[in-house]
Amino acid sequence: MEVLKCGNCGGQLNYKEGDSIAKCPFCGYETNLKNIGEETVVRGIAISDQGKISNLTKRMSLLLEDEDFKKASEVADNILNLDPENADAYLGKLFIDLGIKNEKCITDKYIFLDTLTENKNYKRVIQFGSEKQKEKIKKIIENKKILFKNISLTIKDRLILSMSKIKESQETFTFEKKSIACTIVSSIIGIIIIIIFFISLNSDQSWSTALFLIFIVIVITNFKIIKENKLKTQLEKKIHEANSEIAYKQILEAPNKFDSKEKIKQFYVAYLIIEKKDYQNTLNIVTEVVEEEYQKIKKLEKEIDESKNYKVKLLNIINKDSSSESKIKQIESKLSKQIKNRKILLDKLDKIHILKYQLEYIIAIEKEDFYSIDKQLKNLVGLIKHKHDFTGIVTLYNDKIQNFV
Repeated sequence: MEVLKCGNCGGQLNYKEGDSIAKCPFCGYETNLKNIGEETVVRGIAISDQGKISNLTKRMSLLLEDEDFKKASEVADNILNLDPENADAYLGKLFIDLGIKNEKCITDKYIFLDTLTENKNYKRVIQFGSEKQKEKIKKIIENKKILFKNISLTIKDRLILSMSKIKESQETFTFEKKSIACTIVSSIIGIIIIIIFFISLNSDQSWSTALFLIFIVIVITNFKIIKENKLKTQLEKKIHEANSEIAYKQILEAPNKFDSKEKIKQFYVAYLIIEKKDYQNTLNIVTEVVEEEYQKIKKLEKEIDESKNYKVKLLNIINKDSSSESKIKQIESKLSKQIKNRKILLDKLDKIHILKYQLEYIIAIEKEDFYSIDKQLKNLVGLIKHKHDFTGIVTLYNDKIQNFV
């Protein structure tokens, strides 16, 4: 008895000799079996071709399992020549496009959602597939969304761990202060100057004036040192005790000229992530830092270009003397340091970008914006592929992220 396939979903029909109707056990579609010896047409396909399509579909599945995608594609095309609306063939071509052998690999290999849903063959499966096939595809999509949420939890855990270390360092943070010994020495010098000043009052007016001015300079310098150290101590206390958003903002807005704002921003970010779970405000701060780093790199790039142009100018001097040779060596040394600093800044920027993409990923998960999630994962994977594994992200995701395509 001839094996017949359902004209709607492609499932194998169960029927007995003499039956006039065969009802599909999968989708319920009814096939008219009258005049079965003739070219009966179901959904525009001759029943005599159903057996061919069934055999070709099995052949395509075997080739996919063997990962012989080229031959599998040819077989899928043969199926579509017989049945242009065959969902199995389109599903096979979708697997071929994604480089996978079955639907299980869609989850195992962590195909990006937009790579999947924007594929023309995926759209054909949704258009022509049976309800069962559509449900299978939808379930795969839902499983991927669950996976993305789980990765988000992993990212959060990792962020909290790394931020906890930053927060711990906050408790022992200190500014670099000028030694009090300098103040004591300069005070002693000031006293000696005063003594000499009084001795010289009656002898030489110009000497006494000069000594008086020196004394004033020393006093002002001491005052500045003491004032600066006092301000640093006050800020240190604020940093150690900072436990609110207002406190961190006050510290960052403090009228100090110390190279500390970058570190304090790290403390602020740690506070927002650990205590507030405020990922959006954290992202705003990190985005500002990214822009600041870009400006530093841009400025350094300009300096590198100027150094290169100056070097070319020196090299083009026809009659070089020892002075020219010395200048060339100096500019080469300077250029080498500038290039090294540029690499340091670029590496630092990559670290910040990883944090930025992680935050964007978490925010996208909270909004259930799964296509933004795809973008952030691609950004992360892009950095990883360039071996910028600064936050242990490869170790973090290990099997989860290494299979992304």
